[in-house]
This record gives sequence, structure tokens and C-alpha cells, in this order.
Amino acid sequence: VLIQQGRFDEAERYSRDAIANFRLTGNRLYEASALSRLSTVLSHQGRLDEAEETQQLALAMRSELGSDVGRMSSFVNLAALAAERGNLTRARQYAEQGHDIAIDIEDRLGIAMSLAAIADADRRLGAAAAAVEGFSAAAAIYADLGDMAGEFAALRGVARSRLAAGDPDGARAVADELLAIAVERNRRHDEARALALLGDIQAAGRRPDDAIESYGRARAIAAELDDRGLEAEAVEGLARAYLEFAQPVDAEPLVMRLAELRPASADAARLAAQLAFLEGDVVRAVAEMERAREGAGETWSQEDAARLAQYRNMGSDPGKLMK
Repeated sequence: VLIQQGRFDEAERYSRDAIANFRLTGNRLYEASALSRLSTVLSHQGRLDEAEETQQLALAMRSELGSDVGRMSSFVNLAALAAERGNLTRARQYAEQGHDIAIDIEDRLGIAMSLAAIADADRRLGAAAAAVEGFSAAAAIYADLGDMAGEFAALRGVARSRLAAGDPDGARAVADELLAIAVERNRRHDEARALALLGDIQAAGRRPDDAIESYGRARAIAAELDDRGLEAEAVEGLARAYLEFAQPVDAEPLVMRLAELRPASADAARLAAQLAFLEGDVVRAVAEMERAREGAGETWSQEDAARLAQYRNMGSDPGKLMK
């Protein structure tokens, strides 16, 4: 519950208490589960090295104990960590390992989780059509299992993948349906996530005013729920929309807040670089873009490289910035 609400410091405390107690009572399987959950908390805090080390420890313990379900879960979690670092090929490999185990033990929930993780890597690697197929398959399994949270997340993946595949109308149809369902069922977290998704689609369609409205509504719900995870998603979208709209004054507090919420995020560094450039601080823009490159992994694009080169070029000849 604390993880879902974005209260990661408290979640870490409870996780470490659980680990200590399970270790004291000698329940190593539960200790491994608590370690895995701690890894999730650490990743949300941006402490990715510690998160990976903790998850690897959980995986080793689960392997020693012969827990196939546990191993499958650890591989899916390692896939998410690798994706967070931009190591998308490795993320897909971890997800495939989890999927193989889930197939072997006929764990349908594990199959859905691993399919979604594979699809997420595919989407980020540019294989949008494969991602649509993978997320759709995961959503169908979640629906059959009655797992509304899993189905909702997978359908969000379908929408993002359709958008990446050049099908904004298909993406919008899914987003509108998710928003309607969330409002009807009074699921406020899902409503905020659907609004953030809608903002992404509107921003991609060059409708910054509509995107700003959607992100703003998502952020208001995040504040109402005191959910830092939701807040980060909405703040990132708002900051990007304002920067694309060339409104650095409105973007600045959002970029600063995002840096607090997601200190290890390459996307946060990209936005900080864009803000610095619009403010005329080319030296800081270069530094932030270089920081983004360090954490981006395979998500570093030709567009990113061109932007960094532009910033460096401006920095070497300040007169160009004045022009």
C-alpha cells in the first residue's frame, strides 16, 4: 500500500523490519519475498544499484530454495530494473527467462507479468507492433484472472504502443475507455493514470493546451491521494508540455520537483537540459544532457545526440545563442 501511495521511506522501513523478522525466525522464503519488495522500494527511490543487488540476492535465495514462482518474479523485477537503466536488451532477456519459467510451471499470472515486461522492452526498442500484441495478450490473461489492476496496466501499455506505432486514434480509444471505467468505478489512482496517458496522446498530437489540462487533472488527483508516484508521472508530462510550448517560467518548478521525485531518471535530466537551454544557461544544459546520456542506456537516441551537439556548439560560441 505504501509503495502504491509513493511513501517510499516508510515502505523501506517496513520492508527492512520484515526482512529482519523473517531472518530471525528462519523463514528464508518469506525473507526472499521481503528482499524482492525492498528492491522495488529502492528502485522507486532511484537507488538502482542497491535495488539490483537486493533483487539478485532474492533471486539467489529463491533458486537455492527451489522456488520457481519466486525465481519468475525476480526475473520480471530485474527486467523492470534493467529497463529503468535503459538496458532494454537485458530487460527483455530477463523477462524472457521469467516467461519460460511461468510457462513451465503453468503460472498464468506469471505469464501475464512476463508478457507485459517483454512488451514494454519491445515498445522502448522500437518494435511497437510486437508490443501491441504482447500487451494485448497480457491484458486478456489478466482479464480472465479478474486482475483489474494488471489488466488496466497492460491496456495502458497497449495504448502507448499503438501511439508509438503511429495509431493515435487507436491509442485515444483505449485511453478514453480506461478513463471512463476508472471514473465509473471511482478508482482514483486509475483515473489519474488514464489522464496522464491521455495527456501523452494529446502532447504527441501537438495539442499542448489539452495535454496541460489532462496532466493538471492527474496531478490534482495525485495531490489528493498523496501519491508521489502518480505525481511524478503528471509532473513529468506537465514539464514536457510547457517546455514544448516554450514556457520555461511555468516549467521550472516542475522540472525541479521531478528531480526530487525521480533523481535517477534520464528523462528528468533531459527536461532539465531543455529548461537550462531555454533559460540561456548552455553550460548547465550540456551538463544535464551528459547526465542524461549516462543514465539513458539504449534509450539514448539520435535526437538526443543531436541536441547535445547543439548545446555544445552553442557553448563553444556564445554569440550563436544571442542570435
